[in-house]
Amino acid sequence: SDDGSLYVGWVGAYNGPDTIIGQGNFIHYYLQKFDNYGQPLWAEPLQLDTGNVILIGSLYPLISLTTDGNNGVYVMWPWFFDTSPAVMVSHISPDGQQLWDPYGTPVAVNPGRAFEEGTLCYNPDHGYPYVFWTEVMYDPVNMTFCYGIGGQKFSSGGDRLWGDTAKRVVPFICSPDTAIFGGTASQAGNQGNMLVYSKEYFEIMGTDTLIHTEIHATLLDGDGGYVWPDEVIPVTTCPSYKMQYDLGGLSHDQWVLAWADNREDPHELGNTGIYAQNITLEGNLGPLALP
Repeated sequence: SDDGSLYVGWVGAYNGPDTIIGQGNFIHYYLQKFDNYGQPLWAEPLQLDTGNVILIGSLYPLISLTTDGNNGVYVMWPWFFDTSPAVMVSHISPDGQQLWDPYGTPVAVNPGRAFEEGTLCYNPDHGYPYVFWTEVMYDPVNMTFCYGIGGQKFSSGGDRLWGDTAKRVVPFICSPDTAIFGGTASQAGNQGNMLVYSKEYFEIMGTDTLIHTEIHATLLDGDGGYVWPDEVIPVTTCPSYKMQYDLGGLSHDQWVLAWADNREDPHELGNTGIYAQNITLEGNLGPLALP
């Protein structure tokens, strides 16, 4: 945070006196604030969630943090409602108080849809946190799953400014061999927010089934609309499997995106190299000339 302190979030397994042998242990999400000497500033870590909902091994129970611009922090984590994956967000004050609904606010309320792989960013020029995620629904007519990217903009008080059903920033693709996965976001000041996501599809080659990944990028304004004339640009479409991509912050009107890529040996998913690409604020690829 701006005052020099550090927020740390983690996932912890619950092993209480009521743990039953043979049943899976539940996990919870925790947050603690440290000073610049590494000393905790809150008497006890803050438990963000409530209830025994997340089992060890469920999805990818990762917690995400971003500043609120006022020494507090916004926090995001995966969750479940009944059996449907969800994404939760909370606003925590510098003294460890939950400023929104206790134990988090869901990014949207869409029964029958799964929300997965969220990404969180705060735009200081706009003064709002933004969340983007993979949204999955089943198409019973065509008997296939549909994948898209949803988005939500929150007020500082926890209101869902894009409505309870949120906004589709990337339309659904309904195909038995193609899926879209939410990736990572980075604020772009008064221009909005950069969003990077991937599209995966299968290719049958003889007796092998290969997974190919395309990575795409788009710049969204404060209302979730496209900024670039082409709306979405392909960052890499090389026929290979790509994963673990990470987007740096905006610097000199450009971002750098890095990812793992098995293009040298597409038949081996784990044999990867590290690749990178510059993306400019204007929606072009390649590095800008720096002073």
